[in-house]
Amino acid sequence: MLYAVVDVETTGLKPGKASMTEIAIVVTDGHSVLERWCSLLKPTEPIPPDIARLTGITHEMVAVAPDFGAVAGRIFEMLKDKIFVAHHVEFDYGFVKEALRGQGLHLRAERVCTSRLFKGLYGEKRSSLAYICSALGVKNERPHRALPDALATARAFIRMFGDLGKRLGRMPVAGDLKRFRLDGSGDELPAATGVYYLVNEVGTIEYVGKAKNLAQRVKQHFNDTEKGRVTSRVHWKVTYSEWLALIVEDAEIQRLWPRLNSAQRKLPTRYGLLSYTDGRGNIRLAIDKLQKHQVALAEFFSFQEARQFLLSKVRQYELNASLCGASPDRLTVYDEVHNTRCKAMLDELSTAKKQDRDLTGWLRLTDTDDRVQAYLAFYSGLLVGYALCRGGMPGVSYLHRLKPGVLTPYYLRMIFSQSDSKLFIRDAQLAAALEAL
Repeated sequence: MLYAVVDVETTGLKPGKASMTEIAIVVTDGHSVLERWCSLLKPTEPIPPDIARLTGITHEMVAVAPDFGAVAGRIFEMLKDKIFVAHHVEFDYGFVKEALRGQGLHLRAERVCTSRLFKGLYGEKRSSLAYICSALGVKNERPHRALPDALATARAFIRMFGDLGKRLGRMPVAGDLKRFRLDGSGDELPAATGVYYLVNEVGTIEYVGKAKNLAQRVKQHFNDTEKGRVTSRVHWKVTYSEWLALIVEDAEIQRLWPRLNSAQRKLPTRYGLLSYTDGRGNIRLAIDKLQKHQVALAEFFSFQEARQFLLSKVRQYELNASLCGASPDRLTVYDEVHNTRCKAMLDELSTAKKQDRDLTGWLRLTDTDDRVQAYLAFYSGLLVGYALCRGGMPGVSYLHRLKPGVLTPYYLRMIFSQSDSKLFIRDAQLAAALEAL
């Protein structure tokens, strides 16, 4: 297997908004340098003064340089069928891939990051190119120019490749670098809303996350984070809806229990509205923390939310505040008016719960575009899955089953509070299909 070690100099940090001023490619088999090539490039925008000072590349130098299109074919041929190697590889790969795409050439390559390789092999925390070169005894003739940086990176890579072989007790092959590279499928991450899965070298899902822009969010994990260091492949689901992404992420974390989702795996503190009758026969209302399987009149994920709900009911039904923990005054007599009104309030909550249990059908989420509609599926008031469809009504064949996570009730309450009741569509066929399972 051959490796193409690449370094680019650019006018900025973001592909598509900045362009390359120089590119160098050094081809190696992991043992020696086989080929090298470098070219200045004419950028599509001026070179910022601070970048010109850093690289030494001036407007005069690139004025007579070729456009990227003039050398795109050669670059593509040099990179094709090789593993793409660079220091902080996503930066260089992003610029090269975007520029080639503009010429109708689609690069899809596995990548190795020398920063991750260095940290993984030697247990180092620092991994700048200058530090790696110093640690490995590699000389860089001219930092911040493409060919010297690419040659220094290639020589450091060859040194690390050799050290890996010593650890293995044999000649390394491309597969031995699996833990330090990204699967080519990650190239196809869309700039869409969804859920992503970071998978390690042995196929274990290490982390589940959600994002409004999958491509942008996943790339951030490779900026020197543990998530980036352990990731070998990236899988994803496009949900088109942020609400749906929240729910799917929550369900998947509870299903998979990924190691790096430790914070989200903890059961959240729940607060409940409780009622009891005191020694004088008065119905009292209170807010308290709920145990794992404890049932309440209404459940909340913060004390403040629960208290606001209770106070709203005190005002709505004109309840005795001192019997609801809403007043410091202490009542020592039986309050028949309060009890009558409180029973009416409890009946209302009970009726609402019963109506929720009768809900079977689809709730359309409104935070998607017109091309794709996202729906949540309910059976007897319980969330059982979701569906995505392009126009028309979702059928049972569209249903993706899921088991709600611990935060899903909170998300659903937020969704229902912002949704029009007309968005819920009852579906007898859905009920029949689920009952048959």
